[in-house]
Amino acid sequence: MFKKLVFVAMAASIIPVSSLFADTGAGCGLSTVVPWVNENKTVLQKLLAGTTNGISGNQSFAITTGTLGCTNEGFVKNEEKARMFVASNFDSLKTDIAQGQGEFLSTLAQIIEVPASQQQEFYSFTQSHYTQLFQSAQTSPQEMISQLSSQLRTHQSLNSIVM
Repeated sequence: MFKKLVFVAMAASIIPVSSLFADTGAGCGLSTVVPWVNENKTVLQKLLAGTTNGISGNQSFAITTGTLGCTNEGFVKNEEKARMFVASNFDSLKTDIAQGQGEFLSTLAQIIEVPASQQQEFYSFTQSHYTQLFQSAQTSPQEMISQLSSQLRTHQSLNSIVM
């Protein structure tokens, strides 16, 4: 009996304390495919799910590969952030791109994670491709992002930027 208590105490100590307060269960990982742990409704089930994920060490793999209930939505989030930003600031961003500088262009560069060493090149690139990015007065934010993404893919040094 004492050995069981020691095992449970050791297993519980592996679980990050913050996961107990988040109330989102254990997230993704092996615990999402184990039926008795998957419920994540009681504290015990959450502890078992966190322990299962902690002991098996599979969450990093699952997050990277998008398996075991994980998604690699980090890329999607950046893309979605860029779409939301461009849609909300389209006119100001258009002006900044025409000028090759400005707060809105700088913010877009940060959202799509342009390395600091390449931001000036990114600003010049967008300015020189203004007519491709805004092909008409009716160009929508979505069309602009699509054009920017395809133009970046063809650039020699900026092609690693993912949108």
